[in-house]
Amino acid sequence: MSPFGSRRWHRAIILFTALFILAIITEFGIGWFYQYIRAHKKLSWSADELRTYLTYTDRWDLERLERGEPKVLSYYILDSNGRVIDLQQFNPAMKLRVKADMPPIGLQTVYVQETGQTWRIFVKHIRGCTIIIGIEPPEDITNVDNRLLGDAALFGTTIESALRVKIEQTDRYTQFAIVDDKMNVRFAVGGIPLLIEPSRTLKFNHFNEIPTEDGLTYSVFTSPVLSNSGQLVGVISTFDEADPKPWFSLLYWIINCLSSTVLAFIGTLIGIPYIGEKFEPLVLLHDSLQKGESWTVEFKESLRWSVWQKTGKQGDGALKKLSEEIAVETVAAFLNQPSGGTLLIGVSDDKKIVGLERDYESLAQKGDSRDDKEKKQDRFQVHFRNLLAQRIGRDTTNLYIQSAFVEDDGKDVCVLHARPAFVPIYITDGKAKAFFVRDGASTVQLDVEQTVAFVEKRWPKALWRRGWNMIRRW
Repeated sequence: MSPFGSRRWHRAIILFTALFILAIITEFGIGWFYQYIRAHKKLSWSADELRTYLTYTDRWDLERLERGEPKVLSYYILDSNGRVIDLQQFNPAMKLRVKADMPPIGLQTVYVQETGQTWRIFVKHIRGCTIIIGIEPPEDITNVDNRLLGDAALFGTTIESALRVKIEQTDRYTQFAIVDDKMNVRFAVGGIPLLIEPSRTLKFNHFNEIPTEDGLTYSVFTSPVLSNSGQLVGVISTFDEADPKPWFSLLYWIINCLSSTVLAFIGTLIGIPYIGEKFEPLVLLHDSLQKGESWTVEFKESLRWSVWQKTGKQGDGALKKLSEEIAVETVAAFLNQPSGGTLLIGVSDDKKIVGLERDYESLAQKGDSRDDKEKKQDRFQVHFRNLLAQRIGRDTTNLYIQSAFVEDDGKDVCVLHARPAFVPIYITDGKAKAFFVRDGASTVQLDVEQTVAFVEKRWPKALWRRGWNMIRRW
């Protein structure tokens, strides 16, 4: 196992947790935004539909609105001076407050200048509120006063009994309003001619949410009504009970947690190979020296200066090239392994640190100072990474490989760690390509058939197999 193996699960858990939290926040945010947009569009569409039923020249013409059937459940329409033009499906979020000039108690006829309508109304005060019952002359106008008085008896003697009256209990032509002693409209239906104080909180073409005392929240959209000349003549406010916020819904939490878990798991599988590991070269050196060469550890006495030179069978240049190729092949094999691996340059096979001085000398240039260790290390690292970039690709080198120098007893060791690659890594030599893997403590080249079999097993096309391989690797 890689020296990093004990920390793979920690990184995976941290990544999974971060992705899970991000997914939860994102999904709740999207849910809230979708809910907001849906409510906004619904209410603005309702206001636009109501506007098609309204006609205004020098006053309101409500004939189309009375004969039509707008698909809007809850709304009110007010004249620019506050006169109620129409109101349907009253709810507490409307929060209408009547101006002080209430009609007097008793039966009376009221002419509404804004609409040209004549109303016959009966005003009755009971404990806690005032009841206003009216009929705008219908086709059947017989016994209007008796019908109003009959309906008035339904409201009882207190505001509590009045609020229990249903529209279906009254005359089909009767419209009424209940106004408490603080001048707040507690219920209303139709176009009872009340004057309403203007609201200072609602803005035109602006979406609001209004909480009520009963714990419900209503969405409201208010838009202006303009005359043909563009003059403001009234307002339309449409209402709808708001859906509970996503974070207040247990079902939404369950669905989001499940989907976020799946997304975080998939994201972890995809992202973990690209996350840089905490590179601790000194720890790697000590751990590797204790364990010795293995699937994931390789010692190399030098990068360029081979001990084989002592045989004198080949020229220096050929031996240096051969030694460098072995190092590159070893790194490629580590990249292809499920757990990666560590290459230590400057350590002999018997775990002795021999240093990099001979490699430094082979790379030295005329005029270099013998004491400038930083320059020597820099030249060595540039040379080695250029070798890797030429043979396995610069992007692969930058993405998967980390290296550093560790000094031990005055001698330098180059510690290189190769993380497992997310794709097969080949060594290129002109047009030819070679594939290397680790076989115990050795690096071996596979033939074509072996390469195909290894790649299919190591990087399967099936997503579930990839996930299983990554889990095993951690």
